Amino acid sequence: MNGIVITHPGMETIAQQEVHELISRAGAIAPSVCTFPIAAYDELAILAYRGHSFIKVLFFLDALPAGEHLLEELRERIPGYPLAPFFSSPESTFRVHCTRIGNERFSSAEIMDAAGSVIHHPVDLDNPNVILYIYVFKEQAYVGVDIAGFDLSKRDYKIFHTPSSIKGTLAFAAVRSAPQPTTLLDPLCGSGEIAIEAALYFSRVSPHFFRKDAFLFTRLPLFSSFSFAAIDALQRACPVAITACDSQFRFLHATQKNAQIANIKDAITFSRSDIEWLDTKFTPQSMGMMVSRIPASAPKRLLAELFYQAAYILASQGNVALLTTAPAAVHDAASRHPFRCVAEQHIWQGKEQFTLLLFHRKA
Repeated sequence: MNGIVITHPGMETIAQQEVHELISRAGAIAPSVCTFPIAAYDELAILAYRGHSFIKVLFFLDALPAGEHLLEELRERIPGYPLAPFFSSPESTFRVHCTRIGNERFSSAEIMDAAGSVIHHPVDLDNPNVILYIYVFKEQAYVGVDIAGFDLSKRDYKIFHTPSSIKGTLAFAAVRSAPQPTTLLDPLCGSGEIAIEAALYFSRVSPHFFRKDAFLFTRLPLFSSFSFAAIDALQRACPVAITACDSQFRFLHATQKNAQIANIKDAITFSRSDIEWLDTKFTPQSMGMMVSRIPASAPKRLLAELFYQAAYILASQGNVALLTTAPAAVHDAASRHPFRCVAEQHIWQGKEQFTLLLFHRKA
């Protein structure tokens, strides 16, 4: 048996790392996906509930070229897939869902019609027992059974937004770009995704803690042995001192409210502060990691001040991780201070490309 996770293009290595951490499986990556062997269905439930970097977690059925014969291939192959264990009775319902990225050969409706035409169970578009998920990424198609039944990249805590809001999955990528620090600062917290994802991850709290009833696998007998309580028992006090700062009260308020909804507010310290005053709030070399989302409209002065302050408050082995859509400006600002870029990663959120830059202090 095999599983597959779908992630943002550019986050495959992070997803692979998380699969190994959560279920001790070595995964193989391809653009936007990671596949891996499983010994039990519950391993997929663990990934769906605890994972931070996934969009979808699937019981993996097949991978095939997304060429001109895709519809015929689906009609021919689907009857041979091991779907029977997921349908507990002849009355069990299903629907097919398709997501396409970079492939316009067939519409999603055509693909779903072809796949659904050879499954002999009642169709329920609103509340099915089983979702057959087809993911077409450029010239490759992946077929699997959707374990969660919803988009895992969406976070319930994201109620209060700002212009620089990002998905929790991207925030998690920024947090995981360097080894775990003892102290972490987001000086431009916006709506708080980076601080919240860091607090959830380091505290071992599921980003979907309050959505247990929404998981599709809870309706499937195959997962009857899975225990949410056993997973929640792994939670711990956050071992990282996390601080979220912003110069605008409305942004800091949004972060506080979102953190409260995530039930992780106590793991974060909130401070209203301009970047140029960070050296009055933190002692020299006291911060292990600075992580932030740089707004596209950030002026050169702000970037220069950010690296100036980082040079003062960051520990000698500290890191600066920045998500930006304008990497050239960030590189230019860093070049004027004692930092060097050691990693550059491009991540796509929908049609928008972000660049994740990791800086170390120069020796």
